[in-house]
Amino acid sequence: MTSKDELLSELSRCVLEMEDDDIADVAREYAKNGYKPLDGILNGLVDGMNKAAQLYEEEEYFIPELLICSDAMYNGLDVLRPLLSKTDFGNGHKIVIGVVQGDTHDIGKNLVKIMLESAGYELIDLGRDVPVENFVKAQRK
Repeated sequence: MTSKDELLSELSRCVLEMEDDDIADVAREYAKNGYKPLDGILNGLVDGMNKAAQLYEEEEYFIPELLICSDAMYNGLDVLRPLLSKTDFGNGHKIVIGVVQGDTHDIGKNLVKIMLESAGYELIDLGRDVPVENFVKAQRK
């Protein structure tokens, strides 16, 4: 049996080192040991993504590396997210997110979306190249 700290460290490492094929097995082992899924998300997956963001700021990672890191994070989230209980998301806040009309680049939006979902927010993703009116309609709804 592997300790919680070792598994959290491994989840983080898998995200940071772009091990998108291996991370699901680590997440399943983490869950099998009965550890809280929210801890695995925040202290494992998000931690790895934060470290990747730091490497990006230091110009050691670039957009392609961040995308592969986010793929790894999503693979881990696919395992851990279904195990979350409604009480894990105590904030109950919803956020409308999208890319404004005229812009089709959604890499940044997707990274922000990952972080917000991992923190327990419900995201309404309008996509990219979205007219301003659609943001207003979604917010009112």
